[in-house]
Amino acid sequence: MNIRKITDSSALVVAHPDDEILWFSSILEQIDEVVFCFMGVRSSPGVGRARQQSLSSYPLKKVSCLGLEESEVLNGADWHRPIVTDFGLKVVKSEYSLPGFSEKVYRTNYAVLVTELEHRLAGCRNVFTHNPWGEYGNEEHVQVYRAVNALRKRMGFNLWFSNYCSNKSCNMMAQYISEPMLSFAIAEPNKELAKKIQALYQRNNCWTWYNNYEWPAREAFLTCREDTVGGARDHQVFPVNMITTELPKEYAQRGKVRRWWNMIARPLRQVRSWVRRTRYENASGREAHAHFHQARQFHV
Repeated sequence: MNIRKITDSSALVVAHPDDEILWFSSILEQIDEVVFCFMGVRSSPGVGRARQQSLSSYPLKKVSCLGLEESEVLNGADWHRPIVTDFGLKVVKSEYSLPGFSEKVYRTNYAVLVTELEHRLAGCRNVFTHNPWGEYGNEEHVQVYRAVNALRKRMGFNLWFSNYCSNKSCNMMAQYISEPMLSFAIAEPNKELAKKIQALYQRNNCWTWYNNYEWPAREAFLTCREDTVGGARDHQVFPVNMITTELPKEYAQRGKVRRWWNMIARPLRQVRSWVRRTRYENASGREAHAHFHQARQFHV
């Protein structure tokens, strides 16, 4: 599909400043409006000021920001077995959580996102945003997707999301690839514009990604209608840009422990199942034997 056909009457909704060039640089100049959701970081007040300064001298003038404070729930989800909630993902504070971790703010932000974005997206025919698995595995990216998708069902616009994934988020992506991808469009990242805006963020000390990051040759935007899940569909092939990310040491170790536990737990479950089945069969046999003796005594 021609990318220009799906950028007509369109908006891009991203969680944080720099997401727009990391995952959406190919459409950035064609979009009618770019909406940033989060600005301030409670544990790092300087980040919010740096982002505001960056947006004040942004090379594109069609940008706006909701100004929400981040919930700092990064790495709060169990990405080995992510649990989807109404407001994003289930998150739990741990030893590798960010300093300002707040599940309460995470919940509250979802309601604000839905309310505020409904006004910003009025009249849009196409809306681009993060994918359901949060690209490399970002809980706030997932939240923004779920808020925009809730509005899609209410407002009827076409929802398109990015095709980036990582070793951290691939388990969650696997939950969605069985759903019907109705269409996708491929485009070339605008590397010149992306690096120009990257330099702006770096000068203001609010660049949050790898400094030596290299954009891929192609990126794609997919559309997925959750309300058609389970319907008849053909096998589909769609492109994925896979990223290798560094996981926190404790988080990576947690995955290893889970894998070892699964190796042990499976035979234990089989033994438990066999014991229960044996007990049931023995109990059934004893019950049948008792009924036989009762019937025999009755007829004698």
